[in-house]
Amino acid sequence: MEKLTSARFLYNPDAIGVRRKVSVRAHQEPLRLVLDRLFRPLSIHYELVRGQLVLTVADSLPPATVQETFFRGMVKNAKGEPISDAFIRIKGSSQGTTTQADGSYQLPGSEPVTLLVSHLGYQATQVMAKPGLVPTVILSERTVVLPELAIVGSFASPRLSLDRAVPVDVVTSVQLQATGQLELAQQLQFASPTVQTLKTGINGVANYADPVTLRGLAPDQVLVLVDGKRRHPFSGINLNQTVGLGTVTTDLNTIPTLALERVEILRDGAAAQYGSDAIAGIINLVLRKETQGGLIRSSVGSTSRGDGAFFTTGLRWGTGLGKTGSNLTLSLQVQSLGVTNRSDAYTGRIYASDSTTDNRIRQNRGVWQPPFRVGVYGSNGSTTAQGLYKVSYPINARWTAYQTGTYSNKYVVAYGFFRNAIPENANSNPGVYPDGYTPELPGRTVDFSQVVGLSRQTPQGWQWDFSGSYGSNRLDLWANRTSNPSLGAASPTDFYVGRSVFAHTLVDATATRLFHTPNTSWNVALGSQVRRSVFQLRAGDAAASEQGPLLNKAPGASGRPGIAQTDEVRAFRSNLGLYADVEGEWKKRILGSMALRLASYSDFGSNLSGKTSARYRINSGLSVRGSANRGFRAPSLQQNFNRLVTSTVQAGSIALTRQISSQDPRMAQLGFPPIQAEKSWNYTLGIAGEILPSFTFALDAYQISIRDRIILSDRLFVTSIASLQRWFPELTEIRLFTNQLSTQTNGIDAQLTYSNNRKKNNFLRVSAIFSFNQTRITRIKPTPAAFQEGTASAISLIDTIGRGLIETAQPREKFIISGEYRHYHWSWSVRATYIGAVTGWIKPLNQPYEWQTFRGKTLFDVTIEYTPTRHWQFSLMGLNLLNTYPDRILSSQAAYSNGQTPYPRNVSQFPANGASAQLQVAYRF
Repeated sequence: MEKLTSARFLYNPDAIGVRRKVSVRAHQEPLRLVLDRLFRPLSIHYELVRGQLVLTVADSLPPATVQETFFRGMVKNAKGEPISDAFIRIKGSSQGTTTQADGSYQLPGSEPVTLLVSHLGYQATQVMAKPGLVPTVILSERTVVLPELAIVGSFASPRLSLDRAVPVDVVTSVQLQATGQLELAQQLQFASPTVQTLKTGINGVANYADPVTLRGLAPDQVLVLVDGKRRHPFSGINLNQTVGLGTVTTDLNTIPTLALERVEILRDGAAAQYGSDAIAGIINLVLRKETQGGLIRSSVGSTSRGDGAFFTTGLRWGTGLGKTGSNLTLSLQVQSLGVTNRSDAYTGRIYASDSTTDNRIRQNRGVWQPPFRVGVYGSNGSTTAQGLYKVSYPINARWTAYQTGTYSNKYVVAYGFFRNAIPENANSNPGVYPDGYTPELPGRTVDFSQVVGLSRQTPQGWQWDFSGSYGSNRLDLWANRTSNPSLGAASPTDFYVGRSVFAHTLVDATATRLFHTPNTSWNVALGSQVRRSVFQLRAGDAAASEQGPLLNKAPGASGRPGIAQTDEVRAFRSNLGLYADVEGEWKKRILGSMALRLASYSDFGSNLSGKTSARYRINSGLSVRGSANRGFRAPSLQQNFNRLVTSTVQAGSIALTRQISSQDPRMAQLGFPPIQAEKSWNYTLGIAGEILPSFTFALDAYQISIRDRIILSDRLFVTSIASLQRWFPELTEIRLFTNQLSTQTNGIDAQLTYSNNRKKNNFLRVSAIFSFNQTRITRIKPTPAAFQEGTASAISLIDTIGRGLIETAQPREKFIISGEYRHYHWSWSVRATYIGAVTGWIKPLNQPYEWQTFRGKTLFDVTIEYTPTRHWQFSLMGLNLLNTYPDRILSSQAAYSNGQTPYPRNVSQFPANGASAQLQVAYRF
């Protein structure tokens, strides 16, 4: 064996009886399975010590070690290829494990049992197992994929999602694809009621990365993982008056959807297990492993109005690498999305403030003939190219190397509001644009990540994992077909605005082990993480930010002021996290866990978070579960160091606002300390199980209390606040970040699923999932005395608009009812998605606040699939069949912007694109 493998043995020849003659037949089997078959009948124990296998007589070992036995085996497909990540579970218990890269598994046990073997994409089976035997299980492929297990939320062996102590939703790649949406964020919007996002135009940084929220909280309060590894956030910070104001999202749309096997959504706080940001929960993207062959899928379609035409095509291909258990999966995707325009005819002025003069000039010039549109408001156009690879390679029987890399290059063309040609307007430039202009605001976002790691399973049962990862995002912005009004006729028309960059480097080390006794099993996980992050702002063209000679005109590129040399930033942060997690199950009935995590940050100190959860199995089909945890979210580097000038349109008025960094020394003089971490208390209580063999259900209630919640303040006018006049005399208005609020979110999530797959060529699945939540501001801190000093009227740091973005701008209710039926080569699916009402607020200049409630609406989707052979599949999808739109903004409201934005952009509901259709073709090879 030493000649055939890298193993080296150390033993006493007389003690183990080396002269005995024993034969073992093995062909392409893991070394540890061969060793078990060889040594167990001979009562010889082996242990790996410093690279050598030490052999001892089993009778000399402590009794506990001698009695410990395992079920071992292999899982392969019909071609004899090993299947990794197959789920092995003891029938009648939630105790289980997954197969390694070489298809092998090991599960503690001492009595004969029935093992249930399943994998997404294969027909589940069961096998009788006895300790010491090494059966090989063959799984057959199947076309219907059902969610069976979840990894996120526990460091123990994967369990069925309903067996967890905390609520986890599993959305398979088939379910994502069935939504008909082209990008991951929108797929989750119509597959999960707890996920909310929106694609709209004229929304600043939100044009280039869709803000994604979970359970009605902020985008930066949800943590995104890819195969359990932390994903880096977007580089730009959202500074527009929309959901997620003042936060940084993680761009889910940088991952090619073709590369996913499933998405796991943990609806519970998990900062004690995974670190900062996991206040609302976790979205874990599980990548697919393709062992042989692959898939090509293309889609084409458009809206019923003929705009928004799109085309996407992708390839996923996998192969072995010449060694049993090795695998390479490659995914490529290109996509083109056309712009949609839902603006109304323009009702505002172009050349003069009074209508008579304006009409006369317009008729004389003959440029704008009514009815005409001046703006572009809808979904932005974009082109995207993406790639992803995933490699797993067993080095030997113990060590496995793995690597994952992603790349995304996305170019988005957004638009600003129309700038008229009225000479007195601060944003007009008649010398360059005598008939007014609408700024064109392109942006290119490049996203890159790399994970390299080693995993090892020791003979004692420890599973080690060491990894290093790097992730980065950069956003380059331009402002075209616009001008710097303060430069007058000398202004350029195209500007490079500048670049934002965020990158982080992580080093992770984890160790897990399952301990087993006759009545209990305990999983212990220990780990550490070192993370270093960097945030940069790089200057654009000088003309994009400078103040020209015309002091009555707005400086900088209109629509998007540039980053000036004085605004450049290069900020760093490092942090160390140490955590421990223990999960135990007693008599297959009670499951409990506890976790602690200590995080130390270089810029604001340390934080200790903890979590405890439990599940009690009332009977084989019903369980009660609950959790309590204390979490945190560290302020982002963008919140700490951002000092951009933004251009926003609020109630029809274009405002230039300077964002003040919380690290600015003048902030301390005004009574504002550097922003600190948000702290949260999260409680969940639920019930889940099976009503009948084909019916599963779950009902969970939760409460999330957040203290020191970070907000971006209201616009603060320097001329109205004495303390600002003293410290910021050169500015007109500012905004700043502060830990100003406490909030409380209460909610209920429910799901009911019926699935029947008993007949070979028939499958029926019906599900109803529901989410209700409400967020309330429970406390607002007093305005600092130093800031209030010298100003008679009370200064509010958050106004009605800011409160509305937190409390009413996201729907409180969301229902998704769907049904799917498959019969031989045909499949039909329908889905109804109800998205609840939202309320938006706005403040016209020198006028009272205006508000409007946009009613909840239901969208209907239908899909027909035809699969003539195992290779080809054709799908016809009709989305929003009833051509449903959000409520229109009242034309009397300032938010209507003279017809430029007839549908809401300051709330998150659903896109105003109407009905659409698409044809999809897939080829498996």
